[in-house]
Amino acid sequence: IWLSLVAAACTGAQNSDDSTAVTASLATIEPISPDNSGSSSESGVKPSPETGDTAQGGDQTATDQPQGGNPPAEAGTNDTSGQSSGADGNCPIYYTETWDGSTTQCWLFEDTFVVSSPDQDEIHMNLTDTGALRMRIEINETYLYLPYSQGYSGVSITAEVTSNQVNSHEASLFCGFNENGFYEVRFNTAGTFAVYQFDTARYLQGGNPYIDLIQGNSTLLRTGNGRTNTVELICDQSTITVNINGEQEFSQNIPGSVMDGGVGIGAISHENYPVELDFDNIVIAQP
Repeated sequence: IWLSLVAAACTGAQNSDDSTAVTASLATIEPISPDNSGSSSESGVKPSPETGDTAQGGDQTATDQPQGGNPPAEAGTNDTSGQSSGADGNCPIYYTETWDGSTTQCWLFEDTFVVSSPDQDEIHMNLTDTGALRMRIEINETYLYLPYSQGYSGVSITAEVTSNQVNSHEASLFCGFNENGFYEVRFNTAGTFAVYQFDTARYLQGGNPYIDLIQGNSTLLRTGNGRTNTVELICDQSTITVNINGEQEFSQNIPGSVMDGGVGIGAISHENYPVELDFDNIVIAQP
């Protein structure tokens, strides 16, 4: 069972003088109907526009991190039997998500959280005709996260991610999603990747919640518009490992870390937009 986000913290962020607004969920995003296999217009999800795809500016990636973010919800207890309670009471622990079956409703669209400017109309999610989940952001400096409904004591999450617009985006896979924060890998088709820890305590103190574990270039990433990368994030006890297109890019032990919690996917825009990322064949497995 996932708990609600910390209401007091969210209220404090929304009432601050910071130019970013933090919301606990997106009113424009509804759970996707499990029988919606293609057309986004049949679901409650706001479809991406078919026009207006011109990128704004060049492809220089911004390095500033948002000063705050939603404290994450807490994942439920892992049930290794293979099934556990979720959106429909029958969400698998380990499986491959292809967005064409009943497991789609196991993703917590109502608990999607975002660090963004106030205009949530610039954020869209829908299923594409090719069967992927598309995240589209039409505003700068926006951090969008979508969690899955299960919790883990050790987990691997892999996704095929295709970029359709500017290369200065960041796709995200995250794990260890609990009341203390989470760990994430970010990557893009400009050829860079990074690993961060989100620290809820820093957030509650009004500081930058993102702790930089590594930033750099990766020759393993396929670069350029329209390219697809398969990235795996492994959180196992106190070790984080990142594999890109079948080869290990990063592995580090983080003493004292607690990585028990949920997993999910995300999309991030910086100074250039639109960002449009398609997520498909998401494999959640034992590490």
